[in-house]
Amino acid sequence: MLKYKNAILLIIVILTLIPAGLQAATYVSLSGEFYITYPDDWEQVDYNTVDLFLTRSGADQSMYDYDAVFAPKSSSPFFVGDYLIMTVEKMGEFSARGRDSVILEFSKTFKSGITYVSSENLIADLESDVPVYDREGKILKVVSDVYQGQQMLKKNMIMLKFYDRGIATFYFYSTDSLFESSRQTFEDIVASFSTEDIESAIPRQEVEVADLEMDAEGNIKQDKPKTILYLSIAVFILLVLVSVFIRLQRKQ
Repeated sequence: MLKYKNAILLIIVILTLIPAGLQAATYVSLSGEFYITYPDDWEQVDYNTVDLFLTRSGADQSMYDYDAVFAPKSSSPFFVGDYLIMTVEKMGEFSARGRDSVILEFSKTFKSGITYVSSENLIADLESDVPVYDREGKILKVVSDVYQGQQMLKKNMIMLKFYDRGIATFYFYSTDSLFESSRQTFEDIVASFSTEDIESAIPRQEVEVADLEMDAEGNIKQDKPKTILYLSIAVFILLVLVSVFIRLQRKQ
């Protein structure tokens, strides 16, 4: 009986690993020429939904020029919990002096000086309305509270990422009760920022061209989704492995 349990465990382990390779929570900004990764339980919110939300919220017109918006799949509507609005400004690479100018102007909005921190302390060193800057990672960050009248609606963490084509800005919003537990997720999304090998990060379904085959009646044959094909192959391989495993156990 033990050998069968071992075989079942082998199947569970391998099947657990296969979907991880097939599921890619990656967003490629073609306008900004970079990409980020985000949790598998998050999703990109469609533009019409975001535009409607911004209109009803009376958002500043500049916010409509966003690149993408993300939120947990479980959030309905998307803005009830955590969500991210990402914008891009392509202005070329900033010199050290240029970055300092942007940082100075940014700090004036919050009427406080800039706190310079290391990448390791970027998460820990956070006070409301006090901008912090990580020179190594070229990330400027500030946390503030969003109020409506006397009621605090959300906590907002803004992170500006300087890169060789301009600035990518991440506006993270969260409820006060969720913010602390969500901070690491927000940090991880920004940490995943990359401009390397963008083409390989583009989801394959966006660039692949299907091979069309005709049946005897002249109709187009429908090809099976590649995910199903991969899983079928994986299951077949697993069955072979289990068969070999059981035979070896019987010989012992």
